[in-house]
Amino acid sequence: LPDHLMRQTIEEISEDLDLKAEDDRETLGEKRRAFARRNHPDRHHPDFHEKATSRMKIANLLVDEAIRRRGPG
Repeated sequence: LPDHLMRQTIEEISEDLDLKAEDDRETLGEKRRAFARRNHPDRHHPDFHEKATSRMKIANLLVDEAIRRRGPG
């Protein structure tokens, strides 16, 4: 199991995303894509899909929430 897939808490995933208050929508999208390149289940052995899926779900929720906090535009 790759070390990064062991990081499953919201705090760890938030740290891995490196979300910052000043991130705009474009930056958040870039961070989401970069995270997916490393963590998406399709990029891992089937034995690790559950952990990868969990990380992706949490990361997407965190990025979506950051986008909502920034409001429209």
